[in-house]
Amino acid sequence: MQKLDSTKIEGALKSLGNAGKNAVAALNAMTDGEFKGSTMETDPLGNLGMIVRVLLNAQAKAEANAKYDGMDADQISEAQAAERAEEQATIAAKFNEKLASRRPAPEVATEEPTKGETTSELDKDLGNSDDQTQQ
Repeated sequence: MQKLDSTKIEGALKSLGNAGKNAVAALNAMTDGEFKGSTMETDPLGNLGMIVRVLLNAQAKAEANAKYDGMDADQISEAQAAERAEEQATIAAKFNEKLASRRPAPEVATEEPTKGETTSELDKDLGNSDDQTQQ
């Protein structure tokens, strides 16, 4: 087993704490101080996971919104409406495909009347009355 070096551990923890402080400072700069006084700012080492999640969410939003750079509000609305319509069409196609695969194949009547036997006699054999067959 390796020997635990407390100075290396303390150095690593200090580095993580400093990284957390810098990350919260960057978040505050991006959000006009939204995280000032928060537990992320007061205890960055204890909240590294939350800091990372917030940064990853911010990065994902920035990447998603990058495709709208240079567009005005009307163009953004049109682009988003087209994206929604495309997404709905994709969902509907998948739904219809799954629905079609779950539907049983229609049963085809293979029994035909024999000589001298009428369809009404076959219906009686199957439990159908004349009233039901006429409908």
